[in-house]
Amino acid sequence: VRLIMKNKIFIALLAFIMSPVAFLYLSRIRLALIYLVALLTTGVLDYHLQINYGKSGFGLALALVAIIHSVSLASSQNEKGNPKFYNYWWGALSIPFALFTGILMVRSFLYEPFIIPSESMSPNLNAGDHILIEKLGYGTYGTLGVTVLDTKNPSSKPNAGEVFVLNPPNMKYAYIERIIGLPGDHVSLNDKTLSINSIIVSKEIDSQIVQESLGEEVYEVTYAIRKSGYRNFEGVVPEGHYFVMGDNRNNSSDSRSWGFVSESDLIGRVVKKW
Repeated sequence: VRLIMKNKIFIALLAFIMSPVAFLYLSRIRLALIYLVALLTTGVLDYHLQINYGKSGFGLALALVAIIHSVSLASSQNEKGNPKFYNYWWGALSIPFALFTGILMVRSFLYEPFIIPSESMSPNLNAGDHILIEKLGYGTYGTLGVTVLDTKNPSSKPNAGEVFVLNPPNMKYAYIERIIGLPGDHVSLNDKTLSINSIIVSKEIDSQIVQESLGEEVYEVTYAIRKSGYRNFEGVVPEGHYFVMGDNRNNSSDSRSWGFVSESDLIGRVVKKW
């Protein structure tokens, strides 16, 4: 059975979106594997170039090469045999669609990477650092700023001292904060002294650095010089809510500014940073 040859514009579009699929569509399995390796390699190179130099272009160059190569093959190819599902337009498109859907599902419900935008979590997380959060079991699911599911009774609860990405009350964007007070805790921050249920959990290291111990987490926070003085707080955390703060205590928008965070507004726990 002779295959009716492909539309070159469609092949060029496939090559631009995902080069290996264009060659799979043309039944060039070996070339598809070669371009898959090339695509992964250029992705890693572009990632590091973007971080270190703010510029990248290997992925775009590969896409242009793939367009020229695949269209050239399509012009000369005269294939016979029984077509596979990926030789049809709908089959070829189903591959990137399934891949992108899978990525969106993982980012929405399991794990999602973020880039730290500010110094509010310094010295532990600095602007430009990358983090990976674990979402399963917490209150808010979604990705790329779009919420797809809100859970009013999340199955997982954070521990004191853990770092979370969350939605502050009445705020448009997600924040990254450290869980300081659990439901029912009496939290007191007096200058640089943090107490939970009347137990001091902080120890001053020098004039600006303080070590805190909450649960199994031991970490350092900074109190940068601030003309207006320290931002103190005292209160009891309501049920179903958490008191959170940034580690850069005098330069952080947190529960001292906008109040307690509902457990349904927790997005995910930070599990890795790099």
